[in-house]
Amino acid sequence: MWPNCARQPTSPSSRYALDILQTDPEERLMLGDCKSQIKALGILLAALAMTGCKTVRTEDLVAWEGQPVAALDMHPVFLTMPLIRTQTPAGVEIRNYVNGKSVSACSSGGALFAGSVDFASYNSFTTCTASTPTCNNIFYIERGVVTRYTPVGTGGLRCFTDDRVRPNFRGPANI
Repeated sequence: MWPNCARQPTSPSSRYALDILQTDPEERLMLGDCKSQIKALGILLAALAMTGCKTVRTEDLVAWEGQPVAALDMHPVFLTMPLIRTQTPAGVEIRNYVNGKSVSACSSGGALFAGSVDFASYNSFTTCTASTPTCNNIFYIERGVVTRYTPVGTGGLRCFTDDRVRPNFRGPANI
């Protein structure tokens, strides 16, 4: 991978960092290439670590379990997102608060956001948005109580959660 770093120094004195000035110029050049490659690797790892900071936090999901649906109806962040509702044959209400840029192209002219839709229409919407960068904030509701919250990213988008999606959040937010 790093051919200059893989070569072994040819002179015995180059094995010691303090003797670097005594090595021949070719070996000093080789060592300099290794340092720049290691520095580049460090920068890359730091960048990857920073992008990994935004993730779905389990505690944000669990906070919704057992909450009354009224908390979801009044939540300032989810109120700003288009909502698609459906119901399973077993009577579980599924609410999908859609956070995406171009989801209206998949919504039958906005008709899907007007009320509860049948399961086939809901599946058609989710199939359409599979290629659109979207975070689907899916809530399962039984007898007026949230039983589960599952964010699902589609179209290459990774969902993340933070304190703004918790049931007790009431402040201003930029999403």
